[in-house]
Amino acid sequence: MPAEAREEGALRWFLRSAIRYILAFTVGWFVLAGALTLLFLPPDNQIPYGLVGIGYVLFPLFGGASLAILLALSPLRFFPHLRTVAGIALAGPLLFILMISGPGWLFSPMTVIQLGFVVKVMPEARFRVTARRP
Repeated sequence: MPAEAREEGALRWFLRSAIRYILAFTVGWFVLAGALTLLFLPPDNQIPYGLVGIGYVLFPLFGGASLAILLALSPLRFFPHLRTVAGIALAGPLLFILMISGPGWLFSPMTVIQLGFVVKVMPEARFRVTARRP
């Protein structure tokens, strides 16, 4: 039976990337908030929910822009150096803020989350093998 390989569509790749990015951002932010809570325990043993709440503010600011960048990169999904280009595109603005701003070092965990997504979680484009119809 003859078969043919079809490439994955740009929208399907973007949806897989977006879901993985949202999960990576959520997990990374909760790990960061938990680590900061353990390192800097507030007085009177109060549980600081403010760090988790900051994630709800930072996701629309950085996550929305990152999803727009991923959408712009979706036509390049078969480019061999996509991870390098995506790493520069996603972390570049954050690194620029880090260099020019005084309290810009506060965005360094966001840069780590972005680069972690690009290196480990961002999906590769796939081919789908289907039976050729006569």
